[in-house]
Amino acid sequence: MDTLNLFHNMLNKDDPCKAAIFACLMVLFYCLARLSKFTVPSIKNFNPSKHITWAGYHPSHNHEGLPIMVFHPPTTKCSSRGKTVQCAPQPTANLDPQCALKNHFCLNPAGDMAHLFA
Repeated sequence: MDTLNLFHNMLNKDDPCKAAIFACLMVLFYCLARLSKFTVPSIKNFNPSKHITWAGYHPSHNHEGLPIMVFHPPTTKCSSRGKTVQCAPQPTANLDPQCALKNHFCLNPAGDMAHLFA
């Protein structure tokens, strides 16, 4: 957590690029996800049928009614049908993945088929 706090303090969350980086870090950390599920080597290699898009994210609730963040990359190294991963918002922490993602969406508006962190 110390390293994440360091990123939180160093990155300017009002800068669109830095907001995308911070949102990516928070989602990857709290989803315990592999970097390759949420990123692409370069924007030229982005393919919405293979890589996560804005449409691949939606807020939901778990079986107890608590809020969760659901992500579905369309493919992974192990599955051509993709894999759903989720995490819970951390509203009392300055490292809240939902807050970071909302900030990124606000600063970097894009369509449903754009890369999640573009």
